[in-house]
Amino acid sequence: MLKLKKNLLGLEILEGLACDTDNCAEIIKVTNLVPKIIGLTSYNESRTDDAHALISSSLNLLRRLATRNGKIGVTLRQELWENPFLLSNLAGILENSPSCRTKVLKPAMDIIAIMAWDEVARHELGSVQVIIHKLVHVFIVGQDEDGSTNHDQSVRVAAGEALTNLAMGTANRLSISLFVWLWLIVNDRKFSAGIVFFSHTNQPAVLLHESTTI
Repeated sequence: MLKLKKNLLGLEILEGLACDTDNCAEIIKVTNLVPKIIGLTSYNESRTDDAHALISSSLNLLRRLATRNGKIGVTLRQELWENPFLLSNLAGILENSPSCRTKVLKPAMDIIAIMAWDEVARHELGSVQVIIHKLVHVFIVGQDEDGSTNHDQSVRVAAGEALTNLAMGTANRLSISLFVWLWLIVNDRKFSAGIVFFSHTNQPAVLLHESTTI
């Protein structure tokens, strides 16, 4: 318990420091610090509320680091993505999220949206079925598969943003659009779905069109 409290305090301090770009540059230099933070995001359904708080704090710090601008931001995102456990940990959080709270699920989706800025990361994230399935379900339905959890608007927005960023690029846009369409058919949702680009921003958006048949 004492170790957990120390970790939570350390993460809180680091998140505050990460507001400054120069501090982020120093954080990168600390040997194995970022891998240790990523390691704290490993999700297990049997974990206690305190352990979930540790995961949440770790995700919030990683999100803060990933959103930095300039060369430091590029370097941080590269280091995050090159860690072999980041993708599996994010997938684990989304896959086991029926018992997750918003404080865990939302920052995980935010990180996915941020990492999808990179073409390589976007392709790898988009190839993980559990990630796409969860994002689609939360965005469209707003509930977990068993109906046990109603996600608030902030989580649904985060899921939509992640899907939008993952859809950048022709191949990803077509595959995710097809996945959404098939999901709607299987779940008898009376919508057709498409992902389009706004020409003035070159940004994609997930659009749902109400119809009587699919």
